[in-house]
Amino acid sequence: MQGRLRRFSDHEPFLALINLSPDIICFKDGEGRWLLANTSCLRLFGLESVEYSGKRATELAGENDFCRKTLRVWEVADERAWQKEELDLSEEIFSMPDGEKKFFEVVRMPLFHPDGRRRRLIILGRDVTSARQAEIALRAESRCCQRLHEEIQEKNELINKVKTTIDVLLERNEAVQKVMEQRIATNLQERILPYLELLRSKLSEKDHYCLDIIATHIDTIGSSFIQDLKSPALNLTPREIQLADLVMQGRTNKEIADLLNISVRSVESYRYSLRKKLGLRNKKINLRTYLLSSFSS
Repeated sequence: MQGRLRRFSDHEPFLALINLSPDIICFKDGEGRWLLANTSCLRLFGLESVEYSGKRATELAGENDFCRKTLRVWEVADERAWQKEELDLSEEIFSMPDGEKKFFEVVRMPLFHPDGRRRRLIILGRDVTSARQAEIALRAESRCCQRLHEEIQEKNELINKVKTTIDVLLERNEAVQKVMEQRIATNLQERILPYLELLRSKLSEKDHYCLDIIATHIDTIGSSFIQDLKSPALNLTPREIQLADLVMQGRTNKEIADLLNISVRSVESYRYSLRKKLGLRNKKINLRTYLLSSFSS
């Protein structure tokens, strides 16, 4: 036994070489006794100041709590490698005294005598903590992205359902609106217009203009003409809207002046203001043609 230990310790260049490695390196004999370990291995187990040569894991386990927990696990892993009789690769997690978890990829190579007896066990371990932590973080981020993707899909499905519901409601609303417009038009034709015709025979010619305007509005009561002219973007005054309505009906400046009880000059002024707000100033475009093409339903 002492001879074997001397053969290891006499190779100072070999010992210096393995001490340069950041990986843990440990040599054991066939009975599990530690023969040689580099600085990284001793530092990991807190055995830098311990005489470890020739001792088994059970003897070294009493050096500190970390050794007691970890070296027993190592003994089980060592026996697994001996039983396999070939290189054994495993990943081991060490719970360090400070609470940190370290991940190691550990390779165990069992060597045998020609007659099959156990000779040496070479253990190499590499700290892969940074890589594993990056993998764990990546998996966590991937799960988070997956959850986010699923949430977005669920919200998109909800939006599509709401959109479909709104479309159905709009279609129903349009149908109801058409029915209501038809009912209003029918009622006006049957209940209002006949009385206007009776009034026509009793009114003066000037009053006929007013009566014609009322009849025209009743005929076009479903039109969006007035609503469009009231758009805030146009910024038309009530008088300008009234004038636009009469122009659209084909009334002359004099007829408009008589109906609104204003001068022809005032009508011309309102027409000028209306053309300016509609963007027709200095353009050779007929005002009535423009109103019919732009606002008539």
